[in-house]
Amino acid sequence: MSELQLEQYFNNRRIIDATMRQLEKDFSLDEDSVQLKDYQGNLFEQLFEVVYPIINKLITSNYQQFLNTLYRIDVNEFKLKQEMAKVDANQYSEVVTRLVLLKELQKVIIRNIYSTKNDITN
Repeated sequence: MSELQLEQYFNNRRIIDATMRQLEKDFSLDEDSVQLKDYQGNLFEQLFEVVYPIINKLITSNYQQFLNTLYRIDVNEFKLKQEMAKVDANQYSEVVTRLVLLKELQKVIIRNIYSTKNDITN
């Protein structure tokens, strides 16, 4: 799925909630540790604001665990390198956070498209 296709789900509360649970699983976080303050405005951007500090801390405190997490999430290495070439080094965490969120969102959407019993995309 392209980012453009994913954008239609950026404000879908059920999809964003499922994406938060997927993030908790993939980052081995406690349940309900990824929460939005409210559900007003752009939910994807709110989720970015919550996840960015988690990823930034992981990058600076345990780089090997960070790399393992990227592998587990299956962030496209080519896409990561491509995006990193476009920005300054101090924006690394922002780029990674966005790519992680897009990948997690895509996983949730695809899983639910092919699930006959739990379609949350509507």
